[in-house]
Amino acid sequence: MDGDLQDDPAEIRALLQRLVNGADLVSGYKAQRLDPLSKRLPSKVYNAATSAVTGLKLNDHNCGLKAGWRHIFLRMPLYGELHRYTASLAHADGYRVEEMEVRHRARIHGRSKFGLERYTRGALDLLTVLTLTRYGRRPAHLFGGMGLLSGAFSALALVYLFFTWLFSDAPIGDRPLLIIAVMAGIMAVQLLCFGLLAEMLVHRRMADDRPLSNVAEKIGIGAVDACSEAAAPAAADAA
Repeated sequence: MDGDLQDDPAEIRALLQRLVNGADLVSGYKAQRLDPLSKRLPSKVYNAATSAVTGLKLNDHNCGLKAGWRHIFLRMPLYGELHRYTASLAHADGYRVEEMEVRHRARIHGRSKFGLERYTRGALDLLTVLTLTRYGRRPAHLFGGMGLLSGAFSALALVYLFFTWLFSDAPIGDRPLLIIAVMAGIMAVQLLCFGLLAEMLVHRRMADDRPLSNVAEKIGIGAVDACSEAAAPAAADAA
């Protein structure tokens, strides 16, 4: 919860009860928001955009009053200002996210941090969430898709310039389109390479993490201890 006293701590009990009743994460919803119009209108646009991008339909993604199980937050890549997207990140991992109406108070202490810089950071963070949730395990689809678009534009432009040079007397060496087409082709190759390298990194990480996590989950102990326990019988047999 935020520390500006606009959230009511008395709501915590109800949030925890929703967790006991089966929710994995509960996000507050300030139905009667006691903020100026200059803050409410941008918030509506932000909530609509976040719901459309993440697929999680919430009335108030940015409400600071949230409650969830500890293991959910331990799995989240919370850095920078991604704490505003805990509900979206939990939803992307398959957890059950619910919304609950909470009371809201008018600000009596501190100053609001809303402004142009806050909106810009929020848009960049939303792009980060989109990348992590939709393409975190298939980065080649993101970079490869952009690379294919860039390559298609480059190919079409170069074909057009080739036929222009072939069937007319107009020079093409001094046309800006030629430089743009060549740069688009180079960018296409780079994006495809980025996608393949990202896929290799994701595959390596999953290959390194999966055996240890499976052993730990089945045996119920830490990964290092699990390896020690598995190696002990083999060492005894060898002796």
